[in-house]
Amino acid sequence: MWELYDRLIAGIPEDLIVDEYIPGRHFSCLRSGELCGVAHFTKGASRPAVFPDGPVGQPLKKVAEQAKSWNMEEATMGMAAINAWYNNKERLKAYGIEIADEKNISIEERKKKNPMNDPEQLRDKKVALIGHFRNVEKKLEGLSDLYILERNPGEGDYPDCACEYLLPEMDVVYSTGMTLINKTLKRLLELKKDGAQFTLMGPTSTLSPVLFDYGVDSIASFVVTDPEFVRDVISRECGGMFSGGMMVDLTREDFIAG
Repeated sequence: MWELYDRLIAGIPEDLIVDEYIPGRHFSCLRSGELCGVAHFTKGASRPAVFPDGPVGQPLKKVAEQAKSWNMEEATMGMAAINAWYNNKERLKAYGIEIADEKNISIEERKKKNPMNDPEQLRDKKVALIGHFRNVEKKLEGLSDLYILERNPGEGDYPDCACEYLLPEMDVVYSTGMTLINKTLKRLLELKKDGAQFTLMGPTSTLSPVLFDYGVDSIASFVVTDPEFVRDVISRECGGMFSGGMMVDLTREDFIAG
């Protein structure tokens, strides 16, 4: 059950130390030297914490192991640690993928590779969204047969347990990266029908080819290029985090080409 997580954790060096961790209201930020990873903060601390005093001073790899925790707040920390290693421009450069970090790039340019920017590709398809994505409903209105599955469903949403019945019928699935924190990603991938496209989306998603081995077709995530800006935004609990990095949309072919 833990193979995907164990492979991600195994790729992290032993000698990196956590310098700072900021659990924000919406996103959390973890830094180790020049590395900076973020993850969507997920509430739930019914299980005891391994690091009750925080992860600062602990090996990054040891903190990353907490992605497997059933303490959701500590699992958030673990995913931020994993993303600090994988979601950075130097790491992606090893695959031949260059990430621009010029400070004068507009927010529109930073988000231009968001897979939702071309909704026409979803015309007449059955599309499932695992989690809410801002403005997606409006973009897909009249184009596709849209199903939104939510752990905390609002009006018109399906509860997330409906995935057992709905996902095998879908042509396209867009899933929040928070499924890595709550441990539901593996089952969602098992449920998708043969030939369906599965995209893992959002800053919690890890930019690693390991995910392609389990049925993910593309990963749309976030690379921090300005750690000081991101940690400041998260610590002050204000908006604008995405101005401190670049949205990246990668496929299996991108990694093979690299």
